[in-house]
Amino acid sequence: MRLRDDVRLTVIPEGVELFDTLTGFRVAFEGGEAQTVCRREGPPGLAPWNSLQSLGMLEESLGVAEITARQIAFRRDALQDGRLGQIKELLDFVVTRVPYFRDRADVYRPEKIETVADLARLPLMRKAELRMHFPHGLVAEGVDVPAGIASGSFEIAATSGTTSERVQVLADLELDSVPANFEALWKLAPSQETPKTAVFTTPLCLGTECHLGVQPFEKRLRGDTTLSLNSLGDLFSMSRRFVEAVAGEMHRFAPDFLLVNPMYLHWLARKAREFDIVLPKPRLILSSYQYLSAVQRRALQSIFGAPVVSYYHATDLGGCRLGVECHRGVLHVREDHVVTEIVGADGPKPRGQLGAVVETAIANRVMPAVRYLVGDVARFSDETCDCAVAEWQTIELHGRMKDLCWFDGHWVTTREIDTVVSAQPGIDFYKCIQGTDGSVTIEVVPSLEIPLHVNELKDRVASAFKVRSVNIKEVKRLEPEQSMKFRLTQTQWRETPEFL
Repeated sequence: MRLRDDVRLTVIPEGVELFDTLTGFRVAFEGGEAQTVCRREGPPGLAPWNSLQSLGMLEESLGVAEITARQIAFRRDALQDGRLGQIKELLDFVVTRVPYFRDRADVYRPEKIETVADLARLPLMRKAELRMHFPHGLVAEGVDVPAGIASGSFEIAATSGTTSERVQVLADLELDSVPANFEALWKLAPSQETPKTAVFTTPLCLGTECHLGVQPFEKRLRGDTTLSLNSLGDLFSMSRRFVEAVAGEMHRFAPDFLLVNPMYLHWLARKAREFDIVLPKPRLILSSYQYLSAVQRRALQSIFGAPVVSYYHATDLGGCRLGVECHRGVLHVREDHVVTEIVGADGPKPRGQLGAVVETAIANRVMPAVRYLVGDVARFSDETCDCAVAEWQTIELHGRMKDLCWFDGHWVTTREIDTVVSAQPGIDFYKCIQGTDGSVTIEVVPSLEIPLHVNELKDRVASAFKVRSVNIKEVKRLEPEQSMKFRLTQTQWRETPEFL
C-alpha cells in the first residue's frame, strides 16, 4: 500500500503533514507514525496505514466523491470526540478565573458535565447578566485590559440595541475573524496576501466599529488590511458628494472583501448607479450586522458580480463568530468558536424545529460566555455539504425573536416572511409591520428598473399568512431604529416571546 501521488507530504516541527490536493484535506502525524508515513508506503493493517486508508489517501482507485465522504466523516468524528473536552476545559477556566462563574462554581463545575448533552443542564445567561456584571465580574482575571486595548488586541464593544438596551463587552480582536481555510470555503483563487476588508455599516458605535462623525481616511485604517468607511445618520438622504467620496476611498483602498450591513451597501450601490459612479468589484461580500434579505442578496450579487455570503456574528460574545455561509449557500456553525444549542422553554429542540439560539463561546478566554441566550431564532438543518467546513453543523437562521409576527394563530419568523415578500419582483427595500389590530402594512421602496405590482404583492402576503387586511405603501425611504439598523419585520399586536 502506498500514498496516492496527488497527496503532498510536508515535514513540520511536530512530525509530518499530508495534504490531499484533490480535496483540500490536511492531516498530521507525529512521532513514530510520522517516520513511517515518510516512507510513503507500508504494510496494510497497521497504523498509520489503517488511518490513511480510511481517509482515502492510499492508491485504491477510489472516486473523488468516496474520498471526500471518508474525509468528512473523519473530520466530524474528530470534532465530536474533542467537544466534551473543550467544554470541560472552558468550565474549568471560568470557575477558576472569572468571578461571575467562580461565585457559582457549584453550578458550573466541569466534573458535573459527563456528556456534551449535559451542557443543557446549566443555566442560561441573558443580556441582564452582561449589563449587571460587566466588566469586573465577566472579564477573566489576569487579562491586562489596558495593555490589550493599547496594543489593539482588545476593544470595548457595544451591541446595537435595535430590539433592546445596548450591552457592552470586551472583544478579543485576535480571535480568527474568518476560518483559516476561507479561500477553499468560498471557492476563491489562492493568494499569498492577507485579504483587505472595507467595512460599511451604521454610523453608530456598533460592535468594535465606531464612526460618529466623519473621520479622515488614515484614522479609519486598522493596520494595512481593514478600512472602516464613513457612514450616514440618514441613509436615504445619501448625496452624490457622499457617494463620490466613498467610491474614491474604495478605489484607493482596493478591498478584497466588503463586510457590510446589506441595506447600507445596497442603497450605496443604487445611488452610485443613479449618479453614474463606478464602485470597485470585490472578491466577496460578507453580509453581517442585520438579517440578510433575499432582496439584498439578489441585488448585491447582480450589481457587484461577487458572491454574497452571510456572516453570522453577535457582538455580545466578545469576538466569537457564530456562523459562516459556504460557497454552496449553506450556513455552518462556527464550531471552532462556539457550541450552539437550539432550545425552547422546556429544553433542547429536536433537529429541524425552530427555537432560541444559545451559545457557549469555547474560543473566548478574555470574556467567556456559557449558554448565552443570543435573542435569535434558528433551527439545525439536515442539509449535507461537502465544502471545506463540512464537519461543522448546518443551521438555518430565521432572524431575531423580537422580530416575529403573529399570523393565523402562530408565530412567523423574519425568514418566513422574507421568503414570501422577496419573491415579488420590483422591491428594493421593505418593512413588514403588523399593526395593533393584526393588519399588515408593508412599506416598499420600489426598484428603479422593475415595476412593482402592488395587488400581486398584497395577494401573495394575504394568501401565505391568512391575513385579511394587507396594505402596501410605496415610500421613498424607510425609517431606521435608534441603532440605525433597519428591521424587516415587526409586530405591534402582541408581545414577542423569549422562546418559541
